[in-house]
Amino acid sequence: MPALLQNMWSLGSSPKRITGVLSALRLDHSGIHLLDLGCGKGAVCIRIAQELGFKVTGVDINPHFLDDARLKAREHSVSDKCTFIQEDIRIFSESAQDFDIVILASLGALLGTRTQTLEILRKLTQSGGYILIEDWFLKSTHVPAGSGHETCKTLEITGLELSALGDRLVQMETIPEDEVNAINDLYIHTLKHNKEEILRVHPEYEQMINDFIRSQEEECKYVEQNLGRAIWLLERM
Repeated sequence: MPALLQNMWSLGSSPKRITGVLSALRLDHSGIHLLDLGCGKGAVCIRIAQELGFKVTGVDINPHFLDDARLKAREHSVSDKCTFIQEDIRIFSESAQDFDIVILASLGALLGTRTQTLEILRKLTQSGGYILIEDWFLKSTHVPAGSGHETCKTLEITGLELSALGDRLVQMETIPEDEVNAINDLYIHTLKHNKEEILRVHPEYEQMINDFIRSQEEECKYVEQNLGRAIWLLERM
């Protein structure tokens, strides 16, 4: 899997848009400590550290992704601002606390329902801090059975759910469909390119890789037809 995902840095999240949303807050960078749960290869963390000067901690369970993140942090001269921790984010979240900003991007329902997820994120964030979520929402109220997106709701209902625990919805930004589709197209194209590289050395993996790419193509098609993507920024009250 690490070889199949090589040359992919952001892994589904939107580092430029997330950084732009946080930049608009005009926070004093010198005192901000940000947590990125499921940071992948560190694209969001590194962009924020580079452009906003925040101290950032990224947590991910995949050691290969974190090796790439540390390498990228050195390449972008922000190693002094970036800490990357290998751990299951569900375990990490049980004891961590008092971050100024917590990000959960492109992880869906990994932490449970929307309410369960918010309860966890709120415990990690100090009062007056910010929670940023990037996720999918339904274009309509119908979700085909077995889609894997059964917890998604419409944009309006998602906003209501995110405010249900008393936090203030500061900003909601939808990501244009053509931008999402372009990311998905690049993702599939890169998978197929990397597949050819892998099969030159490991032809025995062909069926497994083909099955994975086929599942990802089906996922991208479902997303294009049924889902939109947005960023929600909450102030922790």
